[in-house]
Amino acid sequence: MITKSRKAVAGIFAGALALSLGAAPADAVNINTHGSICQAAMGTQRADINVFINQGVVNVNAAARTVTCAVPRSPLGSSATSAQFFVDGDNFNGQQIICILSSYQFDGTLLGSIGFNSSAAHYDQLLTLPLAQVPTFAYVTLGCQLAGNSNSMLRGITAVQP
Repeated sequence: MITKSRKAVAGIFAGALALSLGAAPADAVNINTHGSICQAAMGTQRADINVFINQGVVNVNAAARTVTCAVPRSPLGSSATSAQFFVDGDNFNGQQIICILSSYQFDGTLLGSIGFNSSAAHYDQLLTLPLAQVPTFAYVTLGCQLAGNSNSMLRGITAVQP
């Protein structure tokens, strides 16, 4: 025998399920990620990478060091033809930063990559990957070589929803 409370719970659940099935999909939004998401690509170089919560990530060693950064993103909308990402930061004393954005299938297969280098005092670099290289379940990473002596700073990464 089903009690009245169980019937009420079942009715509420059925109503909520019906509403969710008819609901329009939520729009994806841009995702801004601070440089603190980045870490040393080589574990032995962790002490060389400093994160400044109010600024970004730098390399304090005299030699160039590489950081790797996870890039959170939303699946692209049905009308998208590419995925766009902005990489922001600063260079000091005429030094440069070199970065490569890569997309990997969930099984680790490289789908594509694009890179840039900049010696501009401030950079806001747009990187675009074609839709075929960023399917729904792909992971995106950013690898950057930071100049030594804190002469380049990676401030953040934005995954843009076109």
